[in-house]
Amino acid sequence: MQMDDMTMQQNDELTRQAQALTTEIENLKQENETLRLELQQFRSYLDIANATITTISPEGIVSYISSNWSDVLGYYPTEDSAPFSFQDSVHPDDLELCRECLKKVFNHGTKQVDIEYRIRHKDGIWRWLRANTAPLYDKDGKLVSALAIAWDITEQKELELKLQSSNEKFRLLFDTMREGVIIVDNDDITQFVNRSCCEIFGFTEHELIGRPGNECFIHEEDRHIIIDKNKSRVHGVADEYELRGTKKNGELVWLRINGAPLRDKDGKVIGSVGIMTDITESKALKEQLLASQKMEAIGKLAGGIAHDFNNLLNIILGYSDELRDALPPDSPLRIGADEIVKAGERAAGLTRQLLIFSRKQIVKPRVVDVNELLSNLNTMLHTLIAGHIDIHLTLDNSLTPVKIDPGQLELVIVNLAINSKEAMPKGGSFSIETSNLLVDKDNLHSRPDIKPGQYVQLRISDTGCGMAEDILGRIFEPFFSTKGIGSGVGLGLSTVYGIVAQSGGYILVTSEPGKGTCFTILLPASTEPVGRTSPQNHELRLLGKGEHILIVEDEKALLSYFAKLIKNLGYKVSACSESMEALELIRQGLKPDLMITDVVMPKLNGRQLADKVMELIPQQKLLFMSGFTDDAIVQYEVCEQGMPFIQKPFNSKDIAIQIRHLLDGSISNPRSANIFMLDDEDGIRHLFERACLKRGHSFTGAATLQEALTALAGQQFDVLLIDMQLVGMNGTQALQKIREEKINTPAIVLTGAVRPEYREALKHLGVIKTVEKSFDNLPLLKYIEELISGS
Repeated sequence: MQMDDMTMQQNDELTRQAQALTTEIENLKQENETLRLELQQFRSYLDIANATITTISPEGIVSYISSNWSDVLGYYPTEDSAPFSFQDSVHPDDLELCRECLKKVFNHGTKQVDIEYRIRHKDGIWRWLRANTAPLYDKDGKLVSALAIAWDITEQKELELKLQSSNEKFRLLFDTMREGVIIVDNDDITQFVNRSCCEIFGFTEHELIGRPGNECFIHEEDRHIIIDKNKSRVHGVADEYELRGTKKNGELVWLRINGAPLRDKDGKVIGSVGIMTDITESKALKEQLLASQKMEAIGKLAGGIAHDFNNLLNIILGYSDELRDALPPDSPLRIGADEIVKAGERAAGLTRQLLIFSRKQIVKPRVVDVNELLSNLNTMLHTLIAGHIDIHLTLDNSLTPVKIDPGQLELVIVNLAINSKEAMPKGGSFSIETSNLLVDKDNLHSRPDIKPGQYVQLRISDTGCGMAEDILGRIFEPFFSTKGIGSGVGLGLSTVYGIVAQSGGYILVTSEPGKGTCFTILLPASTEPVGRTSPQNHELRLLGKGEHILIVEDEKALLSYFAKLIKNLGYKVSACSESMEALELIRQGLKPDLMITDVVMPKLNGRQLADKVMELIPQQKLLFMSGFTDDAIVQYEVCEQGMPFIQKPFNSKDIAIQIRHLLDGSISNPRSANIFMLDDEDGIRHLFERACLKRGHSFTGAATLQEALTALAGQQFDVLLIDMQLVGMNGTQALQKIREEKINTPAIVLTGAVRPEYREALKHLGVIKTVEKSFDNLPLLKYIEELISGS
């Protein structure tokens, strides 16, 4: 009985354990099912996630990849027999980056985020991924793999690259603009500047971004302008205006600004854009042009007055001189006659100064050593202004010579010295410095009208009272003077201006009240040797020997005086008040030993009359005269051609010397040349034509070979000029065609650069000279003149 009870107890315990085990198994099954479902759900989450999830072994082998991998790369990793690896799939340029990131995960257990790399798609195209990685550990805490979550950012990356490329293009566009570009917000805070903007003001981009634009580089006196403009732009108003800016180094710059509102996509004004142009140089040029035009207008007026006044002075001085000579030595009227002559001579001096100012005075330039001239003047300067004024000469021993009338340069120095003396009534210092100066685009910004080149610089300064700015703008005007009435006529500085300008130079002046004045004179340097004048030791016989002189002067009172004056010198005289009347006398057989003609006359001017007379009498001797040389010298250039000239007013001794010199000497008038040019550049032909006409030569031009053949066949020319580079052919080919037409005119070839082989290759085509093209046509014309004269 006892055994049965134990057996039953054991059976009950086994039954209970079996039931418990069954329950536990059921629970495990339920847990496994739950885990399976959760795992299945987790995998589903991963498969539908935007990111691709992978696990990577330390060897770089991918042990797990979410199923959406095929959406990213176009194939399942299981399609290939070999396991998937970064080594084979990651872009070579990005492989090292991926390795470094995995190394940090495996070696240090650190997470890596925002890793961007490229991986190859099944179709061969590279896709951009951004990934985060983290370490994975087993139950024992051992790091066994890396978990990587990657997102496909290909479209985003391509958009970024396109945007970057677009930004670079726009940046390049802005940076290649010559104008400065600035973008500011509605509070005038700088948001963007281009390279030119930085270059204009001397700032870097970092120094400007984030700062108020009007405070950075706008002149403080003009800031209110740009502030008002910015306020208007907030309301959508565009504008254009000029104001002053200030560079980083404090230098002033003039700006033209075109401003416009900047809007967002909804049309709301969010700022403004300004395009700035540096107009400092053009503004200075404009001011210089206005000043030059003003001085030119005054010069024309002064020259016109001098022209008419000179004719009157000839009559006044001539008859006054006669009247004085006719009076007995003890006559009380001689005093009055003497005063009339003195007043006339003073008036003649004034007209000469007016002519110098208007650059219409005859000059006799030669190559001068400025240092030598100043050294010779030193004694005179000490006599003129010394006493209570110290004189200092600082002369550059390497000074280049200049080409100028030395008498006029002395006049410049003396006038400035006298001005300085009057500016220092209580004494002071007067200094003259000489130096060589190379003018280029990098210096003399205050005078951009000065042509680049080599100059001799004279700085003439004093420590006198100086001048205010309003006076500085007028000091070169004729008759402008700060002196009291009776203290001067105001022609000193205008004379200086005229001499410097006529010599091809420039004059600059700086002055400040109480701090003195400095005149800077720039004269073109000359490469010619310094000329020396030899004194004339022989006496000229001033009286005539009965030679016949024809006088042509349209001012009848002046003609009467000239006729009487020259008759009294011992000559036979024919007088004509009209050029056509004189020409008719020549046609009727008159052959004067000398013809004296005014230059400016109605119908035929003096030069035209001379040309027609030379056709009838080729060896006719001529003497031109004028009181106004704008036409005579500038336009007709009679003196430059070597033709004798006498300036009105003149006295009996002046004209007597000139006449005898012409009659007794061997001066002959150069023959005019008939010149032909073949050049397809209209500007070159027109430039050379002007130079030819100024020197009295005939000119015919052609742009094509056919035009040239037609002209050369119909007229005889002294010389043929031909460009080496023509449209459709070179000069050699064109000249060959001309020679084939039996046209043997001597030829001169014009080329951009003379090559030795040209000369040899062109000799058989009748080429006598090969020259480089130049804006200065004078050397070539002189060569042609020597050629046709046989010298």
